[in-house]
Amino acid sequence: HGTGGNTAAFDLKGTFRPARSKKRPAITDEDPFKTMIGDALAHTAKPRSDILFLVALITFARIGELVPGRWEEVDWENRIWHVPAYNPDGTNRTKKAKYQPPKAHDIYLTDQLVQLLRNLQIITGNSEYMFASIYRSKNKPHMNVATVQKRLKETKGGIYKGIQSQHGFRTNASTWIAKHHSALPNAAIAVEIASGRTPEGVEYVYNRYTFWKEQCEVWTLWSSYIESLLPRPLSEIGN
Repeated sequence: HGTGGNTAAFDLKGTFRPARSKKRPAITDEDPFKTMIGDALAHTAKPRSDILFLVALITFARIGELVPGRWEEVDWENRIWHVPAYNPDGTNRTKKAKYQPPKAHDIYLTDQLVQLLRNLQIITGNSEYMFASIYRSKNKPHMNVATVQKRLKETKGGIYKGIQSQHGFRTNASTWIAKHHSALPNAAIAVEIASGRTPEGVEYVYNRYTFWKEQCEVWTLWSSYIESLLPRPLSEIGN
């Protein structure tokens, strides 16, 4: 699973508290979740927006990390998307933990994510930015961070407003992992770190163990599950 080495690691002190879903609307039952995905993909949008929606869902990372992504960050050989701590202009790309500077965040490229990014490469491969703005300008070189959330609010006349949000993708993933793969070691911690967040209720220090193996397992399981729910093959997304 590559050699991701820029992810913060944690000492497991204290009690881990799962993500609170009240603030992050998320559908946790499979049938309505599958329907939501189909409805969202049926919503009229540009092909790169379809890909962004699924990349956000599969990685469940902060949208602010994904949208400014540049092709040079993708290590195809080692199957890692290296998200830097800072944008080229010096602004934070990742969210910093309390009293800590922002840290780079590695995302494992599952088979499904590789397929989606290859689809995207056909569309924006000549651009510096992976999710290059459809209406290019110096002030807006990449897509808006609100793109996915706006799509969810508008899908099917707004029936998912307050029911499913882009911010809830982490809750979707963590709930499914807890329900179907509860025996996976350190799964809850892995979900939090994989999403680029600091687990709540955990006294942390930066040590040599990054839970990278567990993160890759979580992403792999979740990606395969999402693929099984899609209304059409991944190879057709964005085409």
